[in-house]
Amino acid sequence: MMTLTFYAETPFADPRISEGNLISYTTDHLERMRAAKLAGNPLAERIEATQAAYDAFQETLNADLVEFGRRKGAKQTKRNFRGKHLRQHLERFEGMLRWTARDLPGNPVLLLFPQGRDAVTQMTDDLLKIELKRIADTLRDTEPALPPEVVAEADALLADWLEIYDRSEKSTATKKKTEEDKRATRKTLSWELYLNILEIARLFPNDKRAIERFSVQSLAGFTKPRGG
Repeated sequence: MMTLTFYAETPFADPRISEGNLISYTTDHLERMRAAKLAGNPLAERIEATQAAYDAFQETLNADLVEFGRRKGAKQTKRNFRGKHLRQHLERFEGMLRWTARDLPGNPVLLLFPQGRDAVTQMTDDLLKIELKRIADTLRDTEPALPPEVVAEADALLADWLEIYDRSEKSTATKKKTEEDKRATRKTLSWELYLNILEIARLFPNDKRAIERFSVQSLAGFTKPRGG
């Protein structure tokens, strides 16, 4: 047997309802409520509240989609940098060091890449910042034996990565915020939709068909009564 607490939750909060289904249901539902010719227009307040909640949801949904695109772009830029671009620069640094510093004592290449070049390309984003700075500093320490442009190139590589990293971190933070906003506005909309059902039930007591006149349940993905 169902308990009264069953009705304390809105069915529209079900995560199985897609964003597309929620939008389809809401727009159709609003149109049906507006089209109803009820004396005194008792659904006017419900229409206004639902429209406001829907507009807010649409706004955060659009913002999240825009930020998703930016995030994908930032990720692609980061992949491009960490791929062929980074490897080519590291190979160039090693080659120049082998040639120009071959008469220096010790093993300058081992000092530059103590774990090998591949270890650099596989580092996490945070560690890569530190490693590229160390590489630039190491090349600077051997600058008397290296062309000045090599050190400048290492500094530029570090600067490029810092910019890419910063943009990626900001994009991640913004994406998280837009997702939180979208969840909040969806929660509000789902509750307003439920209040509409309750209000319709109040206006048309014991009339199950009234719910069907004002909403197409299949648009939200409901195929059978809740609890059925």
